[in-house]
Amino acid sequence: IIDTSPNTHCYSDSAFLRTEVGYVYPTIPSDMTFAMMQNVAWNLAQRWGFPYYFWQHADVVITHEGENEEFATKAMRIVSAAPPDWGQIQFGYDLFAAYRTEAVARVRWDQGI
Repeated sequence: IIDTSPNTHCYSDSAFLRTEVGYVYPTIPSDMTFAMMQNVAWNLAQRWGFPYYFWQHADVVITHEGENEEFATKAMRIVSAAPPDWGQIQFGYDLFAAYRTEAVARVRWDQGI
């Protein structure tokens, strides 16, 4: 999770994020474009050695208890079964997507969008 809230209050005010989410990067300025955020996510995945990372629109929420875990398990299963040369896997158009870090390194995101 990349927290772009002022003073990172989303991270600091949420016990759930602090205890349940393994990686939170709470120091990103809030005035970034979509492409800049994509490049930050890619840079963090590369820095931490993640072979892939997930992107979710900020206005997407899974609300029913237990669905988050079921969805995450399904997404991980799909990514794990993907061919070795995959680049992006979209779930619900692009509301939630997985990106292979190595593939993004070849493309990057246009800072102008």
